[in-house]
Amino acid sequence: MLRVKWLLPLIILVLAPCAQSATRPYWTNRCASPRSNFNVVSSITCTLSNTVAGRTIIVDASSASTSISIIISSESLTCPAAAVGGSAGVSVITKKCYIVPASNHASLTFTMTAVGGFAQAYFVGAREYVGLGAFDTACASGAGPASSCSLTTANAGEWLDVLGSDDCNDLVPQTGFFQQQYGTANSGTSSQFVRTANWYMITGTAGSYTAQYTITNSLPESSVAALAFQVSSPPALPSVVVVQSCTFAYPDTTRSSIACPLHNYTANDVVVFPFTSHIEVAPMGACSGPNCACPANATVFNVYNPPAPGVSYGTGVCYGFDSVDTAITAWGPQTHFGSGQSLLEMETFELSGVLNSVDVGSEAGAAALTVNYTTISDNEYTVTSCFDNAANPLISTAPAIQSGGGNDHDSSFLQTQQTVTTQVTPTAGSGHTTACTETGSSVPLIATLSFGIIASPSSGHRKQAQIF
Repeated sequence: MLRVKWLLPLIILVLAPCAQSATRPYWTNRCASPRSNFNVVSSITCTLSNTVAGRTIIVDASSASTSISIIISSESLTCPAAAVGGSAGVSVITKKCYIVPASNHASLTFTMTAVGGFAQAYFVGAREYVGLGAFDTACASGAGPASSCSLTTANAGEWLDVLGSDDCNDLVPQTGFFQQQYGTANSGTSSQFVRTANWYMITGTAGSYTAQYTITNSLPESSVAALAFQVSSPPALPSVVVVQSCTFAYPDTTRSSIACPLHNYTANDVVVFPFTSHIEVAPMGACSGPNCACPANATVFNVYNPPAPGVSYGTGVCYGFDSVDTAITAWGPQTHFGSGQSLLEMETFELSGVLNSVDVGSEAGAAALTVNYTTISDNEYTVTSCFDNAANPLISTAPAIQSGGGNDHDSSFLQTQQTVTTQVTPTAGSGHTTACTETGSSVPLIATLSFGIIASPSSGHRKQAQIF
C-alpha cells in the first residue's frame, strides 16, 4: 500500500550549538540507504568497506512493518530487545543493533527486511567507530507515536546514540544532540515524507537521560530507539572533521534538483555533496546553497548500452560554504532534464578543517572506477564519488576510507550504487590515484576533487566530532 504526502509549510526550530571536546569517539566508515514511501521495497542493503576488528559498528533501520530483520554478511549482530521502537499501523518501526567484529573484513553488507504490515523498508545505515567501549543500556518508544525514550547510564561520559524516524517535514536534534546521519527520499524539508536520522550525545554523570528529537509537521508516525556505550580513551581528533552528513536517494524520473538538510551548520565549514544521475545530456545547470559550485572537471557522464539505449549516467562532486552559522541549511545539485532523466543519489557532508576553495588542478573524472589526479600542495583532503551497478558491493580501495554510499533500487532503469571515499593525499604532484572496486562492474564512473587542509583549525572546528 502506498501513502502519498501533501506539500506543507516548512517550520524551522532554531537550536544553539554547543562546543564539544577535541577527544571523543569518531566514525571511520559509513554507509546509508534511504528509501521512499512512494517506491515500495521490502529489503535494502548498505555495505561498509575495509572494516577493522575490534571497532564497534552501530546499525540503524526503520520501516513500515510489524518487525525488522537485519542480517550481516559475516559474523553476528547483537540487537537488544529494548532498542526496537514503534508499533505496526501506529508508527514507523525503528531498530538499532551493533557488532564488534572479531576479524577484519574487505566488506560487510547489512541487509534489512521489513516484515509484515505494509512491509516497506525505509532506511538502513551503519557506522564504524573508534573509541567506543562496552554496551551499557538501551531504550525505545512504545506502541504509540513518540519521539523520546529514557534510559539510565551506569557510567559518566557515555556515548548515547539515537535513531528517530517519522513522516514529517524535518527531524531536528534537541539541544545537546548532534546530527550524524540523515536519510531522506525527499528533497529539502518543505514536504511531509518519511525521514530517518541519527544523533549522538556525550552524557555527563551516570544517571537518567532522555533520548529525543524534535519533529516539524509530523503525520504523526514517530518512533525512537537508542543505545548507550561506555567510552574507552578515544584518540584526539585530526585536523579534518566531518560534522554531520545526509543521504538522499529517490529513483524519480522527473527530479531536476535535490538537497539534503544539515542542522546547526558552522560558518565557513565546507559542505561537499557528491551526486549521481541518470541523464541524457551532460551539462549541469547550477547548484543550490551559498557559494555553491559543481566543477565541470569533477563531473563525468558516459553512455551505457545496455541498460538503456543512448542514455548516460553521471557522477560528480559539488561543494559550497556559508559565512554565517545556520540552524538549518541545505545544498544540492541541479540540472536540465528531458523525459526519463533524474538525479538519483547524493551524499552531503559538512567538513571542518579544510579550505573553502578547491584545488582546481585536482578535479578529475573518468568512465572507470580508477582515476589519476594532481595536487598543488602536500596533505590535501581528497573526496571521490564512485558509481556503478548494484549487483555486488562497490567498495573503497585503500588508503581511501568509505565515507558514504548505498543502493538506489531504481526498478525502471538499474539498481544503482554510489560510494563516496575520502583520503589525505600526502605529497604534492601528479600521479595520485583514487579508486573503488566492484566485481562484475558494468556502468563505472568516478569523479574527484581535493581541498587544502587548514593548518590550525579554530576551536569551532572541534565540535560535533564525527570524522572520516
